[in-house]
Amino acid sequence: MTFSKARKLGPEGLFWLKVHLANKIGKDKLPLVERAAYSESIIETVNRCAEDPKTNLEWLQSDSPWQTLAAMIELSAAMKSENPEEYYSNLHIHVDGSCNGMQHYAAFGRDENGGRQVNLADSERPGDVYTAILKLVIKEIENESNPEHLEIAESLKDNVSRKVIKQTVMTSVYGVTFIGARAQIQR
Repeated sequence: MTFSKARKLGPEGLFWLKVHLANKIGKDKLPLVERAAYSESIIETVNRCAEDPKTNLEWLQSDSPWQTLAAMIELSAAMKSENPEEYYSNLHIHVDGSCNGMQHYAAFGRDENGGRQVNLADSERPGDVYTAILKLVIKEIENESNPEHLEIAESLKDNVSRKVIKQTVMTSVYGVTFIGARAQIQR
């Protein structure tokens, strides 16, 4: 999907195109500047994939291969142009929130720690609320002392991952019920 009217990238657009490519490749946990630098560091691979995607298949390694390939083609064309900042692009650059519902709660409550976890506050590295909550869950499992819960806690050790808790954490602010949360975790 592209915009019908192309616009000059400019310095900010070129930066965000590099960030977008890094995000699509799975480097979305790096600081923004490092993401852009990562895309620059693989520019030879980007150019090869853009020129011949049937032979150079690195783009297929990403979770969103077609978006990755589109970003590679666009970045390659921009960087090969006389002035990349003057390159006209109509590619959609995806910018995702970080658990948007929790972003609202953190903002409304002026919660500085929560704000860092959902990337509302400046931080050296991007926050990851799901990993932060995962660490709390693992700590609770490891510290379980109720004899009635020990068997369950033991069965959960090494079986709880970020992926398991993400959907439930994300939907908790939207009113997911206990039954709904359990169904999400069981999937």
